[in-house]
This record gives sequence, structure tokens and C-alpha cells, in this order.
Amino acid sequence: MLPVAPTSASVDDDDDVPTSDDLEVFARQFKQRRIKLGFTQADVGLALGTLYGNVFSQTTICRFEALQLSFKNMCKLKPLLSRWLDEADATSSDLTSSVGGLSGVDRLGTRVSTAAKL
Repeated sequence: MLPVAPTSASVDDDDDVPTSDDLEVFARQFKQRRIKLGFTQADVGLALGTLYGNVFSQTTICRFEALQLSFKNMCKLKPLLSRWLDEADATSSDLTSSVGGLSGVDRLGTRVSTAAKL
């Protein structure tokens, strides 16, 4: 008996499912970009609730970044976090360009300084 060839539907589904390596790379990049944008894990969880109707805890975001969720849950969260990150990047660049680039000020408006205070 000949083996059954996969249907086109199952081939398409395989293309949409990220590998564990893809998830690891995305989680690392997500964390770096989130920190660079100045958002906490709790900020991300609340924003997901506002944007998509699914509020996630700080712990869930932390576990995603640490790759401590199940593969299935990582796959479900990845598209939401990816869309949030794209929107956060767009909003951040819109704010920066409209204000003229506040390179020395964090998102709360307080001065960020690397010099020691005298």
C-alpha cells in the first residue's frame, strides 16, 4: 500500500506554525524591543486587553519571554505580541517625529542621564 500524500490544507497549516527556534528568536527580539520602547511586561498585558480584548498578566508575558509556556500557548501569543509590537513601534516613531526626537527623555517625561549627580 502506498503512503498517503498530505493534503494541501495540512501543508498550509505547517507553514503557519512557527518552529521552537522561531519562537525563541521572536521572544528574545520581543523582549529587547519592549525594553527599548520603555514598556513593562504589565504594560504589554494591559495593552493586549485594550487592543484585542484579551488581558494577559505580567506573569504570562514574563513566561513567554523566558520560553516557559507550552508550545501551543507560545504559538497563540506570538501573533498578538507581534501586532502589539508593530503598533508600539509605529506609535513610538510617530511621537518621536512629532516632538522632534526626545532622545534624552524617557516615555514618562523624566530626564534620563548617564552622568553622576553632583
